[in-house]
Amino acid sequence: MLQNQNHLNSALLSASETFVHETSLFNSSVNPYAYFSGMDIDLQDYTIRYQRQPRKNGVAITGTFNISGILYTAGAADMSGLLADVLGRYHAKVAYQQ
Repeated sequence: MLQNQNHLNSALLSASETFVHETSLFNSSVNPYAYFSGMDIDLQDYTIRYQRQPRKNGVAITGTFNISGILYTAGAADMSGLLADVLGRYHAKVAYQQ
């Protein structure tokens, strides 16, 4: 049974490596939950969509992020840019509310 679990883990890891390699847009070291929780921001859910081809304005990734019950949408050329854009929108909203 343990041997089957090891094969399953190996298959899942190789599948995720292929996915990352094919898109080359997702930085696997950036986890949105860890990124926002490191700043004490409550990310409840997120959805990321990869475009087949970048748009004319350079957007290749779009995302919807649920932070403390408020939805933020953004687009960027890569994952780190997307997270930075959402973080900027969050801070702008917090500053506006104060």
